[in-house]
Amino acid sequence: MSVSLEGFPGAVVSLFKGGVTKTSTSLNVAHQLSEQGHEVAIIDLDKDGHLTTLLGYERELGNGADIGDAIFEETDPADLLTETEFGLHLLPATKDLETVEGKMKDQSFGVKLIRSEVVEPLVSGDIDYVFIDPPGGRGMLHDAALVAVQRVIVPLIPSAGSVSGLENLLRRSLVPLRNEVPLDIVAITPNMMRESIAQESGEQMLARELNTNGEFGATAQDLTYDGFDHYLPEYARVEPAFFEAVADGGRSVTGEYPDIPKPGIRYRKAINDATRHGLPISEWKPSCDQVAAFDALADRVAEASPDPEDKRAQVTNHA
Repeated sequence: MSVSLEGFPGAVVSLFKGGVTKTSTSLNVAHQLSEQGHEVAIIDLDKDGHLTTLLGYERELGNGADIGDAIFEETDPADLLTETEFGLHLLPATKDLETVEGKMKDQSFGVKLIRSEVVEPLVSGDIDYVFIDPPGGRGMLHDAALVAVQRVIVPLIPSAGSVSGLENLLRRSLVPLRNEVPLDIVAITPNMMRESIAQESGEQMLARELNTNGEFGATAQDLTYDGFDHYLPEYARVEPAFFEAVADGGRSVTGEYPDIPKPGIRYRKAINDATRHGLPISEWKPSCDQVAAFDALADRVAEASPDPEDKRAQVTNHA
């Protein structure tokens, strides 16, 4: 694999469905990596700027500069970063992201521009890991985010549409891009899971939807590497223990399948409260038992990413 194709340390949190905790998951996992002593930047590519406004920042810097200037005007993307009160670096969304996306479409290899003009300069400087909060559907910005870091966390919540959102993400984005770059699903994470699963609960609905005879074309017993083959490429195939984990309320399963997507993140009011106040949960309520789940996801991102110092040296030598 050439340097030009290899992803940079970090991850995208994505699912083609709104309201599934993508932004809060990005914030919490990125913060846990920061807590481990790394310099971590979050890039807000959501056209609605949810992360930017959630954290209390304007959707452009005081001098009017934005990510479009880094891509097209040779502005150093490090100059666009704002440091949050809890140590993360934010590259805020811009009100003109639709214009930026349109200009990217007009460029040769536009899908590589976030990687080459934003992420690579950041990692060649002081940033160790980059998290990208992408738009909620397929488009140039979403695919460019995936090409930049080539790792994705998929959050699923116990409500209608999560699994179809996963299917759409795979069919419309991950699988086609996987023909060009080595994308890796770091985790498919059951999120907002309750302590127990009552009859007809959202958790049961999610379990049934994942184990259906429907569009995935497989029974619960067939949801193995072979049974998922129609939609999931080899790199993303999910073993049966994942579905056991969902049916068990999102608990991590160990033993026979050590590499299943995990951990399940249980519902805690404190997580919602922290997000509403623009804070990661470990800043709002460090004693929350779900901090460990975000920490585990941070570890998975670090394990799947190239070493930041090695990547920095590689980029410098390549330049």
